[in-house]
Amino acid sequence: STKIKHVDYLGYNWFFNTKSVSNSNQKDFQKINVMYLLDSCINKLIERNLLKNSYDYLELFFFRYIVWFLLFTCKKHSYKEIKMQHNKLFSWLSSNFPNYKKNKLIGFNSPKGESKGYQVFYMFFMLIHKLKVDSFFIYIYSKL
Repeated sequence: STKIKHVDYLGYNWFFNTKSVSNSNQKDFQKINVMYLLDSCINKLIERNLLKNSYDYLELFFFRYIVWFLLFTCKKHSYKEIKMQHNKLFSWLSSNFPNYKKNKLIGFNSPKGESKGYQVFYMFFMLIHKLKVDSFFIYIYSKL
């Protein structure tokens, strides 16, 4: 088959696929119901009693997903549209994880295994969010 490739490397291989969900449905926030996705995830975690076991990691995961969503999915939208998504998503995060701004896993050397670049990036994003200057950065991002 043309979809199967033999590779003598035992590690992670990444292939860019223009037809993947990330590059099609998730490329534009108007094509995905992110609130339904977030609510479904949190409800399943609560239903299966999994939220308590890894609360800090799940809180971090949802924070990171929201940041990714804003930067990847809202790209090339207006400031007003990105800001609306930002407010809606961080309101959801605040309702479900009231202390997310104090997450100990956002910082240098944390979480373990995460690249330094991502650690610094999420730490920076949290800092501008805590300082309430993310609107300024959203404005600049909307002009790129």
